[in-house]
Amino acid sequence: MQKFEKAWGSSLSRKAGLTLTEMMEAAAEGSLKALYIMGENPMISDPDLNHLEPGLKKLDLLVVQDIFLHETGNLPTWSFPRLPGVKKTAHTPIPNGGCSASARR
Repeated sequence: MQKFEKAWGSSLSRKAGLTLTEMMEAAAEGSLKALYIMGENPMISDPDLNHLEPGLKKLDLLVVQDIFLHETGNLPTWSFPRLPGVKKTAHTPIPNGGCSASARR
């Protein structure tokens, strides 16, 4: 943390941020103004969609970045594509001398 404070010439808060559940509640209450969601689809994973969707729509700025366009990706102010991870080799060796299933075709 000191590394970033020194680089930015500013002190950072030692207070923990909001949990995902708290962020969704804050969005619904209007106290959270912006949210950047990467690699998640809370419109499917959140247990209370009736509470979640109106909260996400209240945000001044919602950015979603994911490999696929999904339910949450249809709501944002901005939606960015994300590239999937790329392996450097065609196979992954495993301890018994074989290769992972990704190498079999």
